[in-house]
Amino acid sequence: MQKLNEFLYINELLTLYGRLLTSHQQEIMRDYYEFNLSFSEIAENRLITRAAVSDAITKATEKLLNYEEALKLYETKDTLLKDLENLKEKITDKEIVEEIISLERKIKDGI
Repeated sequence: MQKLNEFLYINELLTLYGRLLTSHQQEIMRDYYEFNLSFSEIAENRLITRAAVSDAITKATEKLLNYEEALKLYETKDTLLKDLENLKEKITDKEIVEEIISLERKIKDGI
């Protein structure tokens, strides 16, 4: 289960910070995290070694983690969504609840 959570977390960081990676790193990370290709499949498709794929994923992951440590976008997004969920539970006005749901969607979609 922890591997899955780590996979989902890195995928979310890729969504938030992916544009800050090199185009080569973006493509390999997308192949691995979005298209669920194996290192071998990525290497074969890109005519590089499995070691090169592993190295690119390791370096890109380190960059993503460093970006999150510095900028805290994932942490902030998570906190906002939890706060909105708590607020939704306290409000009985359906119109306001719909507005909160709309805000949640915008935050999840990256506004």
